[in-house]
Amino acid sequence: MAHRSRLKVLLFLVEGATDKTSLGLAMSRLLSQSDIRFEIMDGDLTADFHIPTTDIVKEVGNRVRDFAGRQHFEAKDFYKVVQIIDTDAAFIPDTQVLDMTGNPELSDYGKGVYYDPASGIWARNPGSVIYRNHLKQAKVNRLRTCAKIYRSIPYELYYMSMNLEHVFYNVPNASRDEKVSWANQLEDILVENPQQLVHFIKSPKIALGGNDYTGSWEFIETGANSLKRCSNFNVFFEKAEQDGILVC
Repeated sequence: MAHRSRLKVLLFLVEGATDKTSLGLAMSRLLSQSDIRFEIMDGDLTADFHIPTTDIVKEVGNRVRDFAGRQHFEAKDFYKVVQIIDTDAAFIPDTQVLDMTGNPELSDYGKGVYYDPASGIWARNPGSVIYRNHLKQAKVNRLRTCAKIYRSIPYELYYMSMNLEHVFYNVPNASRDEKVSWANQLEDILVENPQQLVHFIKSPKIALGGNDYTGSWEFIETGANSLKRCSNFNVFFEKAEQDGILVC
């Protein structure tokens, strides 16, 4: 009897464990003809001050290489690498990074950054946030125009704005406990009906950037659009449907 060919690996790179919890099982059930894997980056590489902009593609490639080595995969074993990041409202004008000390309502806020869809980013150190935003803009621009990663693997970059909790719950400043609790709840919901994820992400209220990959990035990078509740992950599902791997 002939051996069945090993499925190609579809690797998702996500920032944290709650991203994997929220999406992992649903993606495994939604996508066929691929070996679905998730790799947690333990943070946002595009906002990491220690990674120069010129090295960001190499750094992501190194993460893929390390994953492949641990799992005994070669580049030819991959179907695609998909990275999902939070925008953190990083594309807004500098003038919308506001001094938190001038806002009495946030005087007791325990974090250094507060995301306000109506106004911008309130920060205890606005200069640091502006620097982070510029760094993230430059790195994202390199990654989103990168078609291949780690030698020859097809690569795509997608966003949640301002973050996953903002997209799914309309709460851009969720606490750690809320993120964990909501991720577990979402996993339970989507494991029963994973198609809900596709319908939600492709809905007009979330897919504000349209169905074109480049166009969706141009949308989020324009004006204050990265303050809006939206995602371009719908483009991934459009591509998966075209490739015949999306289970309807």
